[in-house]
Amino acid sequence: MIVFLDISEKFTTLLKKTFIAANNALLQRNIPPIKYHVFSGSLDELINSWKSIQPPNSKIDNFVICTPGNSLGFMNGGFDGSLVKSINGSSTKFQDYLLDKSNSYTPPGTVNKINLFEVLGNDYKNSKSWELMKIETILHCPTMIVPEEILDENMVFNCMWNIFNSTERNSNLIIPGFGTGYGSISLERAAMDMVAATILHKMEISQPLKRSLLILIYLGKQYQKLLNKEDIGTFEKVLNKSSYEEYRKFYIKSTNSWNQLFDCVKW
Repeated sequence: MIVFLDISEKFTTLLKKTFIAANNALLQRNIPPIKYHVFSGSLDELINSWKSIQPPNSKIDNFVICTPGNSLGFMNGGFDGSLVKSINGSSTKFQDYLLDKSNSYTPPGTVNKINLFEVLGNDYKNSKSWELMKIETILHCPTMIVPEEILDENMVFNCMWNIFNSTERNSNLIIPGFGTGYGSISLERAAMDMVAATILHKMEISQPLKRSLLILIYLGKQYQKLLNKEDIGTFEKVLNKSSYEEYRKFYIKSTNSWNQLFDCVKW
């Protein structure tokens, strides 16, 4: 189960709409849709209400919570700050742990795992986050070196991808909005990139090369720049050229252009 949350109702609405469109495009190709849950509210509200909103007849816990942040491990502001308060933690303890683990610097897009019992000790068992959702691990993935506008247009997508690569395929994750605060990325763009990374990473696909090609196309990268004719030919074996040219001309990162994206590949 992947739970996306944000205090911005506009952002969570965008996430829902984008996921629905993406999953509909998967279903049209007989590909199973991606399971997700979108929660509009704070982390405290999610934790306190989880037992009543989780899927019927199921007990889903043992969550890993993801958080964006800065490269120095300061966790006093933004989602980091609310996370520390929700788990009855200490920002100083987390900062010391991260600085020690990363040798004082975590490049943006890199994932650091934080075991909450290792940082907070057995006292953490008394927290609601452990009692109600069994949150044991934080994945700290900086989107920026210091709080500032994010200029790397693929940062949100890459952070999401690295988070998924750092966890088991069926891990239960809590993921807040990435890049929408200090990073100043538009809500529309952040929602699109977060959903795209989730869909492209988790979707069932027959050939890894097709996944690679869809990623390149989504990110607006030209496979022809690989230069090697054999590499280019390998991609072109699974490419629908006419749909690809149309997508590049009209649809790159357009909201809900999933059918046009998936049409670029031979299924």
